[in-house]
Amino acid sequence: MPKPEPVRSWLNAASAPGRTCLQLAATCQTLETVFTILQWAALAWVAQELLAGRAQAGWPALGLLLAGGVLAGGAAWSAARLQAAGRQRISRGIRQRLVAGLLPTGQRRAEPDPATAALAVVELTDDVAAPWFLDLWRLIPIPEKAARVREATVDRLLKRHRIRRLSAADVFERLRTPAIPLAPGTVSAAVSHLAAVAKRLDLVNRQMLAVDERLDRLTHSLVAAQDSAEGSRPEPCDVTILRSLPGVGRIVLATLLAEAFEALQRRDYRALRCLAGVAPVTKRSGKSRIVLMRQAAHVRLRNAVYHWARVAVQHDPRSQAKYAALRARGHGHGRALRSVADRLIGVACAMLEAKTIFDPNLASQRALNLGNPAC
Repeated sequence: MPKPEPVRSWLNAASAPGRTCLQLAATCQTLETVFTILQWAALAWVAQELLAGRAQAGWPALGLLLAGGVLAGGAAWSAARLQAAGRQRISRGIRQRLVAGLLPTGQRRAEPDPATAALAVVELTDDVAAPWFLDLWRLIPIPEKAARVREATVDRLLKRHRIRRLSAADVFERLRTPAIPLAPGTVSAAVSHLAAVAKRLDLVNRQMLAVDERLDRLTHSLVAAQDSAEGSRPEPCDVTILRSLPGVGRIVLATLLAEAFEALQRRDYRALRCLAGVAPVTKRSGKSRIVLMRQAAHVRLRNAVYHWARVAVQHDPRSQAKYAALRARGHGHGRALRSVADRLIGVACAMLEAKTIFDPNLASQRALNLGNPAC
């Protein structure tokens, strides 16, 4: 049976960083008890003075009662904060000692930082569940495997998934980071676990792809239905008009048609901006006037319109100029995007009324026509 002394000394060394905080917390708890007793004594003093027939208790008794309550509350708060800090430091110390015990002792100072080694792989993409990243991980699951894989193989994988922001040399530069020395069996266990996780991510990716294809079929069926209902008229349908707007993609279009169909049918600009949460709320009281963000909105529609405006700022010069002007005036990112979304909703309603698709050159053509009287 192992002796308890080494275990006790190991735990004492691991808990040393948080022992001071716990001792201070115990002191604060004792002070809380003393101040609570003092508060009860002051309360008894006040009650005795009132029972003696005095109309009002004296200031010393009331001051002692108030001071006892404040000091007891402060001692309780300090004890809770010190206990939380002590537990956190003890858990950190135990975790560091466990990691140090699992890693081999030889050349520990020369080994890379685990966070740096993990970040080298994650820096390849923001989405570790992307199909191309999962295929790359299956090809190179551990740094040792990177030495046996040719750059041409990685280059073919990137071209197959249409990844142009990275080259095979960039990938190998990050994946050939020195491995972290671990205990025997740790790498194989981690690879087996990640292989099971990768299979679940592949299933999710296939389901998301199937949902995207179904959304495309539904929107195409709406276009075909509206075209057949309108007959031989040359006007585009509502789906085609909305799809032509900058920033409107598959998800935004489907959300607009599903969550705001009635308002789009009425071309109701005011209802759309209220449902999407881009219409501000003005509070007036006397001479004060406060303009706030509208909280009562359709959550899914508000999220879709937010991304609509965000993507439009990236691709539409007019939206980008409006966003830059609002930020220059001191407005925040969300406030500027709501104004851009408000303009886009107005443009969408006007296009639906006129039965025209989006023309990015229309504003410049109007400016030229106004400057040329002969037109």
